[in-house]
Amino acid sequence: MSLSAPPPPPATSQPWLALSHAALDLRSAGAASLVIGAEGGPLSWSASGSTGVGLSMSSGVLARGETATLLVSAVTPPMGGQAQGCGQVRRETVTVSWTDGVTEAAVSDSRTIIVTVVGPCR
Repeated sequence: MSLSAPPPPPATSQPWLALSHAALDLRSAGAASLVIGAEGGPLSWSASGSTGVGLSMSSGVLARGETATLLVSAVTPPMGGQAQGCGQVRRETVTVSWTDGVTEAAVSDSRTIIVTVVGPCR
């Protein structure tokens, strides 16, 4: 699996975050892997999902060239909670933020992945 990365910053060797997907479709499987990678140098990252999405990890530190795999899953409301949009396709998001934290002018940014899910039915 190759990671997609924005073009490196012009004429610098500053790190940036690479992602395996710009979008994930959880309609059939209910979960999928998102691989994140450090390109150009080490970085710290954090991830958060909107209310309908769960993540296996929420933060970490990557060395240059290192990757981490997050399991992104559709979240079902707890028992007794109201299932909204039963069977309806909806879009959720996962946002991954990062900072290099090692250079004097620390570089930081974030990327948002669109996640397609189906509302749970009970």
